[in-house]
Formats: sequence, structure tokens, C-alpha cells
Amino acid sequence: FVAVSDFGMVFDDFRRRVVVHGGRRKVAILGKPVVFGYDGLSEVGTNDLTRLSTGAGRFAHRMVHDTRRDRYVVFGGAVFLGGDNPAGASQVEATRPYFEFDPRQPGYPQIVPTSPGSIPRPRVYHDMVYDERRGVTVMFGGVANLANPLSDLTQSETWELRPLLDLFKQPPAQLETCFDDLAGRLAPPLTLTAEASSPGGVTYQWRHRQGGVTELDKPSFNPARLLDASQIHGTWDVVVTDLCGNSVTSSPCVVKVFTSPTIREQPTAQHVCPGDALETRVVPGPDSLNRLAESGAAADPERPVRYQWFRVDLDRSGGPSGSIGSGAVPGATGPTLRFESFQPSDNGFYRCRLANDCGATFSSPVELTAGVWIRRDPATTTNEVCSLVNLDVLASGKGPLRYQWRRNGEPLSTGPGRITGVTNATLTFTSLRYLDDAAYDCIVADACNSVTSRVCGIGVVPNPPFLLIETNGPSARERHGLVYDSSRGVSVLFGGRGNG
Repeated sequence: FVAVSDFGMVFDDFRRRVVVHGGRRKVAILGKPVVFGYDGLSEVGTNDLTRLSTGAGRFAHRMVHDTRRDRYVVFGGAVFLGGDNPAGASQVEATRPYFEFDPRQPGYPQIVPTSPGSIPRPRVYHDMVYDERRGVTVMFGGVANLANPLSDLTQSETWELRPLLDLFKQPPAQLETCFDDLAGRLAPPLTLTAEASSPGGVTYQWRHRQGGVTELDKPSFNPARLLDASQIHGTWDVVVTDLCGNSVTSSPCVVKVFTSPTIREQPTAQHVCPGDALETRVVPGPDSLNRLAESGAAADPERPVRYQWFRVDLDRSGGPSGSIGSGAVPGATGPTLRFESFQPSDNGFYRCRLANDCGATFSSPVELTAGVWIRRDPATTTNEVCSLVNLDVLASGKGPLRYQWRRNGEPLSTGPGRITGVTNATLTFTSLRYLDDAAYDCIVADACNSVTSRVCGIGVVPNPPFLLIETNGPSARERHGLVYDSSRGVSVLFGGRGNG
């Protein structure tokens, strides 16, 4: 059923649609005219109407859209008499001539003011318009007596509906922004706004609620509130007060402050044998200050997280550097990094970049190995004779590691003396000698295999010097013999040919 006359109609500029309410229609049933009333609020489509809400019907009323308050204002109209009434006998609606629809709420509820002040006489066939510049509804004319409309003096009346304290622009239901960790501020900053009017002006007092605590701003004539710090997440509203002390509170606005991804669980080191499957994973945590405050660090992120795993370069000490270089792992774009057959060539440190619209976060570097991985080989060194010297190797692997140091390819023996640590990661010479000037390497073994380090050398300095000794010894000669008599502690010279 569609009403064809005496309905109220507005164009809702916010929602870009035509809305009709009430009306009546006369149709012929079995050769007799029957009048029907329409009881709904509907959106007018191209070929039909979409019911928005139901309620008591009326006709010959007027309806306008108060755009400041976003309300459909309805006044006047007539209703059909009860009982068997096929002819559509009616009377002016005197019980509730004035009400409003709230299109912001589900079901478009009807709002009846509890203390509306002066109410014009109920009437029909009047007209209304909404004055957007002044924010008032203007009504003129109409009749209050359906039986004798021409005798009714209400046709000459002009009325204006002026809300005494009108909060006509509400803050949005929700705002979102990012927190820039490096700059320590919101990016971009947010501004809450509301607009209200009242004779004599109004003040605005913004309220912030978070974690059960309410903070109040000082009342101000400024309707805007700049949000530029991190601790502004939560629920905001504004209390608008006029000069008489009347106040109205806005609808709440939830401010959500998102961050770059946080990490709830870091990836863990994995050590396998060559060819084994290997996997490690990262678990993201809350990505908004709201969720962190409500649920703690164990909460899940609200926004999608983008993942990329990288292989990390080594620094000079054999540990992970801060550089990922060009080491993006192909296809590793999920929270779990998995290798079906991990090989020694894959040995290294890996980390994951977690990104969202607010930024990126890197996980801690994690070590992944197949068999023994020598991260730092022993280094060639030159030291003074009799000094303390260490050679060391840095390695990882599956299970406990075993070491064997070699000199010139021959295993060094374990035992007391000046050389210690031949089966440890560090080989120590407590007093370096010239015979220690040689080539060294280390064999490192784990539960899977063994790997030999690169060869390094020890140079001993200074080289033994030659000194000229002044003596009263024999004359110059050649082809002689010279030996050291260790029993007597003397050098023995014998024979030779002199200058003669």
C-alpha cells in the first residue's frame, strides 16, 4: 500500500534520500470507496518504498529535516476515527501533535519532548520549512477545525521552533589514528569538534574516560579539542552548558590509537641436522593502546599484520648485525618461517618484520642451524715471545659441541703445561715460545657432523738477535769446529786454518 495524498515528505541531505511519513488513499472495494491510512516512515526508491519504521498513522501533517540536530520534525495532522470507518471519518490529532524521528538510531525511534514549552494548537493543512541559517523550524497557517476550516483563525499564525540549547553537531562515533613511537606523538593529530547554540552562548567541557578514570577539561568557549598525546585513547564526550546552567551531553566518541605491531612471543632458536625440517614463528600482540589497556599484552592485534622474514648479516664478532641487507627470504610472508629441508648453507640469524598501517617492528634475531655452524673463525695473530695468547672459535650446533685444536694439521695433546684448552672453544698459550710459531685450526663437532675452521697462524716476535761480543779469544781462522759443552757450560773451539 502506498499513500498518494496528505503525507509528510522530506529530503534527507545527509543520507541522500527522500523520506515520506503517513498519508491516506481512497480506493474502491466492491464498488464502494474505502479510505486507508498509512502508518509508516519509508524511504522512496525508484520503483517502490522501503519501510524504515512503523507507528500510528496520520495525514495532512507536515515534516521537515532539522539538519543541525539531525531530526525529522513532525507537527499536526489528522487521524481516523476508530471502529467501522470505511469512509475515513477523521479528527485533528490533539493528543500528540508534535514529535520527532531520530534517523541516527536503529528503527528511527519517535522522540516526544517531555517539556517542550509552548505548543501551537493542533492543526492540519499548514506548512513548515527549516531555516538552516538560523537553525529554526518555521510553521505558518493551517486549520484546527476540520468541520469548518474557513472559520478557524489559526490560518494567520506563524510559529518558530527554537531549541533553547541545541547541540546540533555531535562528535563522530569513532576516530582512529596512529602513535608515532619515534616522534612521541599522534600521526596525524586528531581534533574533536561539536557545535551548539543557545541565546547568550554556550561553554564546552570535554570529558575523557579510560580504564575507569574520568578526566575533565576546563569549560571553554572553544568547541574543538585537539588530541596530540598518546594517552588520549578511550571514550570522549562533551558537556555543553548555556548561561542559565542548562546542559546537554553529546553522544560518546571512541578514540582508538593504533601503534606499529607489538610482539607477544619472539621466535626461538632452532638447531637441527642437515636435511631436517625446521620452523620458528613470531606471535603478534595488541596493536592499539585501547586494546592494551583493556586486555593487556596477551591480546591479539585488531588490524591485519604483514610479515616478511629476513636473513641477517653477521657483525665482526660473529653475532647478528643490525643490517638485513637484501636478505629477504623468498615466500616467507607469514608468522611462521618453515624450511622443509634445512641445509648448512641456510645457517644464519633470521628476524621477522611485522608491519601495519602505523609502522613496522622487527623481531629479535634468532639463530637457525643445520649441523655445526662456525660463526667466527680463529684469527691470525702476532705476539711477543713469553706473552699470553688466546685463539678462539665461535660455533653453534645441535646439542653439546666438541672441539679439537690442531697445530700444522696435528692434534694438540691435552695435559698440564703452558698450553690449555685444546678441547675447548678457546686455546690458550700462557707463555708463548718460538716453537709456537705455526698454523692452527679447530675441528668442531655436534650431534650431526663436524666442521673444520679456517687455518690461522701465530707469529712470534722479536726474532732472535745477533750480538757482537768483544773477547780475547783465538786469532781469526776458518774450517774449524765449535761446540757447546753443556756439562761445563763453555764453548769449545778446535782446529782451523789461519791467515798464515
